[in-house]
Amino acid sequence: RRIRNFSQAKQVLSQMIVNCKNHEKIPDALFLLAKVYSFSHDPLQREFGVSYYQQLAQSFPDNSLADDALFWAGDILERNQKYDSALAHYLIEVSLFSSADFTPESYWRLAWIQYKRQKYDSALSWLDIIIQSHHNTAWFSSQETSRALFWKSKILELLENKEGSKQARKELLQKFPGQFYSFYTWFYLRSAKEYENDLMSYSHSSPSFSVLKDYHTLSDSFESIKTIRNLIEKDIIILARKALDFTIFIE
Repeated sequence: RRIRNFSQAKQVLSQMIVNCKNHEKIPDALFLLAKVYSFSHDPLQREFGVSYYQQLAQSFPDNSLADDALFWAGDILERNQKYDSALAHYLIEVSLFSSADFTPESYWRLAWIQYKRQKYDSALSWLDIIIQSHHNTAWFSSQETSRALFWKSKILELLENKEGSKQARKELLQKFPGQFYSFYTWFYLRSAKEYENDLMSYSHSSPSFSVLKDYHTLSDSFESIKTIRNLIEKDIIILARKALDFTIFIE
């Protein structure tokens, strides 16, 4: 696989799974074979990977790769636009593996798919779980929670709930001033005169909001919002690391 000879990798791994069923490395072989299939540009080929991920999760539920397998199976199905099946896998992930590595991202995917399907009430419910869990247990990271607040404000705006959207933005900017979504919101509000009063009220009510306020003069020199990514990290400026996530709304 490392030299990208996928055909040979498929052949070797398939033979191992068939001929060495009791080998301790079978879970690893299933996971790797599924991953190889997931690289295909052909949606049908990718879905072969789903079957191997499912086999791993069902046959070896206590293996450390079981939760990863459920998530990546959902990821393939989501990429193939089989949203109901993707949701089912993410739901199993969050139900069976409450503190696994991919569980926070699974909650996000549940919200994001429902947002894309314009099922806004359901999307808001999943986003609120992320937000409340961060407040209660700090289980979700600041980046994950700020992302949830950002999209909560967007959805409420779509639903014409201006007050709810305003409160979500306020919480985002006050509690997570160093996150990318706060920067993006700050520049968005500065460019829209209708939000000028909101922006002033946020800055006056939160000392930490000065983190963003001190950098407002930089905005005029930005060739694009992507320049934010290139700001050097300093004492109070910490940009989110998941650059791929940022492309959702700035590409």
